Amino acid sequence: MVMALVVFGPRRLPEIGRQIGKLMYEFRKASNDFKFQMEEELRSAEEADARKKEEERLRALSWPAGYARRKISRRGGRPRGVRGRR
Repeated sequence: MVMALVVFGPRRLPEIGRQIGKLMYEFRKASNDFKFQMEEELRSAEEADARKKEEERLRALSWPAGYARRKISRRGGRPRGVRGRR
C-alpha cells in the first residue's frame, strides 16, 4: 500500500483502486457465469444419460411382450404352450 502511494501518488491512488475493484468485480462475475454454465451443462448431460438409461430399460422390459404379440399376430393364434379357457 505504501509502495503504491509512493509510485502513483495520493491523487491517482483512489482512481487506480476503483479500477482494480471494477476489474475484480468483472472477473468474479465472469467466473461465476462460467461456473453456472458448466454446472448447467453437467446437469443437462446427467439428465440426458438418465433418460437414455430409462428408455433402454423400458425398451428391454417391453421387448418380450412385443415379441410375443408379433408372433401371435403372424400365426393368427395363441403362442405355443398357452391354453385358453374352454
